[in-house]
Amino acid sequence: MSFTEQNLEVVVVSPARVYALGTISESNVPVRMMNLYLRNRFGFVPHTGLGRGSYVHINDVVHGHVLAMEEGGVGEEYLLGGTNVNYLEFFETVADVTGKSYPVIKVPYPMSLFIGKSQLFLAESLGIQPKITTPWVRKYLKDWGVDSTKIGQLGYQPMDLRVGLKHVFETTF
Repeated sequence: MSFTEQNLEVVVVSPARVYALGTISESNVPVRMMNLYLRNRFGFVPHTGLGRGSYVHINDVVHGHVLAMEEGGVGEEYLLGGTNVNYLEFFETVADVTGKSYPVIKVPYPMSLFIGKSQLFLAESLGIQPKITTPWVRKYLKDWGVDSTKIGQLGYQPMDLRVGLKHVFETTF
């Protein structure tokens, strides 16, 4: 925002947890979670599984950026969310759209931290890419639901998670 002081037109768009078709990667975490659930035939959730996130399809992220660029106010920030669900609801949605219902295991907080520390140790010692770290554990226990009302006033309407994950499943798996 400091660039506005230099008479530059700045509009900030902050997307939530983005998911997309195609490559299953570290930056495509929701699809990675879906892949692990389907491949392993079970899912893991931190603590109670009630940590909430907002899952937004890549097409909505692009559309939201264009809306903010064309219709947004200079110096404004827009939160770009999708469907707000907790981890248990996320896996319920995956089960619904894939027709594959598997158990979801709640990993107690101390165990989650231990796993995160172990993964970090392996990463630092052996160069193995961590699946989860302690900062991630702490981060994903919080409520990360996003209110997209402000950008909604510009015409933004995100895709329902069920629709987006069904599309991902049909094209990626």
